[in-house]
Amino acid sequence: MDDTTRKVVADVVRRCRETGNDVTPTLACFMVRTMQLQGVALADKGSTESFEEFCAQCSERLTLSDSPSLQNIKMQIAVEEANVLYAKAIAKATRERDERAATMEREIISAVVESSLDEVLLLDNLYRTVFRYVAVAGGMEIALSDAQVEAETFAALESVFPHHGLRRFFGLSGSEKAAQLKELASIVLGIRIFNRSIGKGGRRLEDPAPPYLAQAAHLREDLGAKLMATERLMGQYAGVISFKAQSMRPGSELLVRLRDEQTNRQAYASALRRLIDGCAKGAAAVASLADQLSREVVSVQQLVGAKNSVPKEKVYPRLDALGALHFALAEERRAQGVLQRVADRLVEFTKPFKTSLSNQLLHETSASQSSGKGGGGAPLLDDAGPGAVEDPILAAAAVGAEVMDGGVTMLQYAGYDLHALVKRTGLLIPANAFTGTVVSFSGKFYGFAGKESALQFAAQPEEYIKDAMDRLRAQPELIYMMGVASGEFPTVDIAPIIDMMSTPQSCDFGTQTPTHFVENNIDKDYEWNEWALRQRALHLANLRQKQTHGAQTYLSHFRRENTMQVWLPKESSAQTAVAKGTTMPQPKRYIGGVRGGPEATMNVVSLELDIGQPHEF
Repeated sequence: MDDTTRKVVADVVRRCRETGNDVTPTLACFMVRTMQLQGVALADKGSTESFEEFCAQCSERLTLSDSPSLQNIKMQIAVEEANVLYAKAIAKATRERDERAATMEREIISAVVESSLDEVLLLDNLYRTVFRYVAVAGGMEIALSDAQVEAETFAALESVFPHHGLRRFFGLSGSEKAAQLKELASIVLGIRIFNRSIGKGGRRLEDPAPPYLAQAAHLREDLGAKLMATERLMGQYAGVISFKAQSMRPGSELLVRLRDEQTNRQAYASALRRLIDGCAKGAAAVASLADQLSREVVSVQQLVGAKNSVPKEKVYPRLDALGALHFALAEERRAQGVLQRVADRLVEFTKPFKTSLSNQLLHETSASQSSGKGGGGAPLLDDAGPGAVEDPILAAAAVGAEVMDGGVTMLQYAGYDLHALVKRTGLLIPANAFTGTVVSFSGKFYGFAGKESALQFAAQPEEYIKDAMDRLRAQPELIYMMGVASGEFPTVDIAPIIDMMSTPQSCDFGTQTPTHFVENNIDKDYEWNEWALRQRALHLANLRQKQTHGAQTYLSHFRRENTMQVWLPKESSAQTAVAKGTTMPQPKRYIGGVRGGPEATMNVVSLELDIGQPHEF
């Protein structure tokens, strides 16, 4: 799958889940492939519009409500997913067990005893490894966790492979060691089975046959009841369609709806038949294995009897056969889980849509059949496809086609009538391989429900096959039912799509790690104060109501252009109050004549200095 398809599938799944529809990647991929099969161009990586349109169209198809054809596709994919994924899970568990056993086997085979300094300790460890190998390879891993089972298994191992036989065992070649280890695991398992049969052991060693047969019988009974109800419903659909087809064109809305519902029930019935057939085959195989196991147990009892010792050449092959039969029964028991998982998935498709079979339609059909007119008229055919040939026998001989009366078991297209598929807009009518009519063309056999249909096909087989392929492209739910997915339409084969979508997808991805991690958790725009946030919100809301007047320039700083921005102060001679005050005269006294000649006389001079008022300075 290319990157574009993966991208489309991922986007389609996202779209469907956003609308509440749980769509699996497998279903989305199948729908993408069918749209490509119908000629819808896949979205281009570089075109966003085509990508969105393609994904929207695909998701729209996947989210249709009450659509029998969509439910048919979902059922087919669900059944295959349950079958493939659960079988892969069982295979994975078996593979992991074999890998663990192989690891221990390599450890045992590659061990060297002669050159070891502590030979006794090494032999003890190797014997424990042999025990673990026997427990894992023989499907008795419970012996590694349950003390009683461990003791019983260890005693069985000691009776076949005693501790003192280790030195002789390590003298063998690598291939001989591997062969003896595999045989040893089966023999120890056989001993435990024999002990269980005589009531002297076999703790937690379940016999797979009885629960398998009981579950298979219950499952077959349940599936059989559902199949009978479905076949009865299919008979009602066939009767109503046959009645309405005499008076309505194949492409009419009612016939198309009835056709889709009948096809859905046909697919459901086919899945039930496969499950019932699988249960029957599995039950027959388990019954045969259980019968062989019981006979082997009787043979071992006859060999052992009341004897204290029995030649190992006689008893070991019997015990080995017991272990192999039990192992085969355990595998069948695990395989039954696949059938049960598929049956559980089918439960949700018991009634996946609202049926159009009303009581009125059934009454009209029943009345017509009672009067003898129900099957008397020929159905109206679609104008599309090859036209009718007047002399089909001559035309068939000209193209090398031969018309036969049944007797063929292997029919192309799952035995469905190709003439009805083409001329009745995708209606599936099964042909009877033994009593119906068969056309042989190019070494292949095609079944038909009627003689006239077979003759018209034989006259123009290549044209009918080509138109049948076109019809299958238009109705992709029929591809799997007619068994042509792996041949003519490999891109929509469900099993490879499941494997592809269930495998983890890898991609190239790089990352750069800084030398020193610096956490930058500071949000400078964060405001913890709720009132500040409210104030900011009110401020922004208030700004939205403001209108700009005049022309705004960078120099204006978003202010209005006015000749005067402020009121100038009023011019006056006095800006402040007058400061006034009083100053008292200062009296001063001076003494004179203190110094000088004898003639000098002392005298006192008294003065009052009137400096004046402050405003007079």
